[in-house]
Amino acid sequence: MNKPKKVSDYKSYYALWLKFKGRDQYLLWFSNEKDGIWVNDKGMVPVWENTEELKSFTIKVGIELEDEKPKCHDLDKVKAFLIKESWEIMANEVLEAWNLFIDLGNSVKDKGFITKDKGSLELYNEIFRLSGLLVTVKPSTLAVLDANYKTKLREILLMGFDLFEKYLL
Repeated sequence: MNKPKKVSDYKSYYALWLKFKGRDQYLLWFSNEKDGIWVNDKGMVPVWENTEELKSFTIKVGIELEDEKPKCHDLDKVKAFLIKESWEIMANEVLEAWNLFIDLGNSVKDKGFITKDKGSLELYNEIFRLSGLLVTVKPSTLAVLDANYKTKLREILLMGFDLFEKYLL
């Protein structure tokens, strides 16, 4: 008798558009109880140059790709913000990068990118609040963060970029 699948076994797959190292790239991102990025059998994250290549791959391996236009995640912009330390970047752009780093860390099971300590969670919640995703709050830049939060955020994002360097093909 076949055992029924758990809800956590069902995933929705999406093309994720990424600007990274001056190039447009696409990853295969999935959503279910725990979001993530598709990794190959060597634990690495393949990237595709366009959505057509990604679609061909998903057909080949039997993954159904959701028909949704990808939104750009501009990691180059976030990286430039870290270099310049111009805190005028919008909170939602940093939040998207942070979430992507979390998804990658979970997918490759890399314990080096852990953001569950109390200070990180407080900072994440503050950036979420500033992002404007809550209807009652107008989107804001990160200029309003205090110096300690800015230092902590810089450390977290640099760890996330290191993770991308390590695992993206």
